[in-house]
Amino acid sequence: PTLDRMHNALKVSESQLYQSYILVKYLLREHPPKKFKKKDIDEILDSLPPKMHDVTKKQAASAIKKITMFYHPDRNSKIHHSEEWFVFCTEVTKLLTEKISFFKGF
Repeated sequence: PTLDRMHNALKVSESQLYQSYILVKYLLREHPPKKFKKKDIDEILDSLPPKMHDVTKKQAASAIKKITMFYHPDRNSKIHHSEEWFVFCTEVTKLLTEKISFFKGF
């Protein structure tokens, strides 16, 4: 039973890792941060391996921490951007913060 629980926990961990990889790539490609330069975004994308199954916990966690800064609502105020973008950034930051919390316990 213990081995089964460990195996299931590992599957969940791997799934979270792959989901994080996909999320980072999707956000940066489909909804690039408005305030940052393309080279900053390319640097994060280049730091990730081309294949999802090659990503490490460290790479995924690092990318998530960096893009959390890009989308943080304090850096995307309603004054400089639309209300829609501000709400989007707020929700993205919540989701990314959950991912960071997961990796701390992983």
